[in-house]
Amino acid sequence: MAVARSSAVALLSVLGNILDFFKIEAGTLELESAFELATVLDDALEIVAHVASSRRRCAAGSRERTEGSADRRRVVVVL
Repeated sequence: MAVARSSAVALLSVLGNILDFFKIEAGTLELESAFELATVLDDALEIVAHVASSRRRCAAGSRERTEGSADRRRVVVVL
């Protein structure tokens, strides 16, 4: 059930990204706040764990923060 929920959240994020496209066109897009990249990657890998487990790029326990859009990073990792 947790994977279904994560997938639903990711789908909503993709839809939000489509809406962001229109904000970019209108010149009103604002970047999100800082986020923990490792957490975003963990969430994304959970969705496709059976395929992605061998592709993990962050060491366990690594919690480096970065700037940008967590949702966009998740989509890139999943796709």
